[in-house]
Amino acid sequence: MNGTTPGSEEDPRSAIRINMMPPKIRLNRDIIFTLEDLFASLGGTTALFVGASVLTVVETVLFIVRHLVKLIIRRGARGRVVEFKP
Repeated sequence: MNGTTPGSEEDPRSAIRINMMPPKIRLNRDIIFTLEDLFASLGGTTALFVGASVLTVVETVLFIVRHLVKLIIRRGARGRVVEFKP
């Protein structure tokens, strides 16, 4: 083509070069996790995977403690007459 080099002003062809580089951004986050957030997270995870709520866990502990107290009272009253009213 008339002895011209590609990319020169006399060349009828033109080229555009675009570099598509995303910008680089550094992001720092400070995550504050309070005690209330901890309880909410643990309760939600327990409810999701086990199907139990915090109330269920508390009621289970209360049930076990009540029955242990009844057992201790009954074993201690074997030789004596003790009236136990639940």
